Amino acid sequence: MYSNKTPIVVDIGSSIIKAGFIGTDLPSLVFPNYFGEFKYPSALNFIREENEKLIGNDCKKYLGVLKLKYPVSHGLFLDKNSIGPLFKYIYKKLKIDLDEIKEHPLLIAEPMLSPEKYMEDIINELYAEFKTNYFLFASQPILSMFSTSKTTGAILESGGGLTQSCLISEGYSIPGTYKRINLGGKEITENLQMLLCKKGYNFNKSDNFLVLNSIKEEVCDLNVVDKNTKIENVNYKLPDDTIIEIGEERYLAPNILFNPLLNEFEYPGIHEILFDSISKTNVELKLKFYNSIILTGGNTKMKGYKERLNHEMKKITPKNLKIRLHTPNNPEFSPWIGGNIISSMENTKKMWVSYKEYYESGRIPRFSTIV
Repeated sequence: MYSNKTPIVVDIGSSIIKAGFIGTDLPSLVFPNYFGEFKYPSALNFIREENEKLIGNDCKKYLGVLKLKYPVSHGLFLDKNSIGPLFKYIYKKLKIDLDEIKEHPLLIAEPMLSPEKYMEDIINELYAEFKTNYFLFASQPILSMFSTSKTTGAILESGGGLTQSCLISEGYSIPGTYKRINLGGKEITENLQMLLCKKGYNFNKSDNFLVLNSIKEEVCDLNVVDKNTKIENVNYKLPDDTIIEIGEERYLAPNILFNPLLNEFEYPGIHEILFDSISKTNVELKLKFYNSIILTGGNTKMKGYKERLNHEMKKITPKNLKIRLHTPNNPEFSPWIGGNIISSMENTKKMWVSYKEYYESGRIPRFSTIV
């Protein structure tokens, strides 16, 4: 049995959540992935809200009196008790009546190599609270490939909480090439915070992380610099009109994507996980994949990202090898766009699994190919 109600696609990113009904070019709901709790109980006497806990954009007008908490880390919920409130917010913003939620199939974009317990918790929590009845999970990199209309290529997806790579050949993902490291935009922001604190600037409050994110997005640069490069300071105006100077920090902070060991992260660089994925294939396929590398995720929008990746890849690949990097439009929305496409396909209807089918079989409904 399958509902005729419009499916919903949700991409649960560590930094930003994207959600919306299928049939649109981009998600209609995009919001930061944090909860806000009032620091001082007395604040509730002056603020009329239904709940003490605020979510996403609803936090912005109260930032001064809120402590921000992040329910998702490295693409996964830290606590299953956060699943219900987050989806209640999504359903409310999408203006879905509670008695109609169960009729809307739900596709969730999830990180590659996620534990089954993670998906089981989502299914059970959503059914218990909302009677959500039709589910399908799909890995973010696979959905990203689908968004490009290509059937062969290497995906490197780098977002807020992790970086993932995988290869897809003629519409089929190659499981042995799945790679994932818990390193992304959040770690860049934390590194920037540490570097600026060493310089004498204080960013220790929870809402300061939002300011640091803005600094990262506006001034951080991944272009190659060396000891001979003259780095000029840039001025940055904080929300309170204070001016701070940022120099080499804007290069050092994002550098952890390519040199994680400098910050004692025991991961390979993001170029190395891509190289490792491609190395798992034969010579003929290697050439195809190096000629079709798709870059997705929010970190792709950082200045110099594509150029730096190309530079680092050339250092570890054979000379004269042609490397072609492609960045789609709206790379931060690629998984959602891919989920929108597959949920609109007629033959996807047979892939949705009802809660009863899941309960009886124990099978997690997963989408693994793009043809």
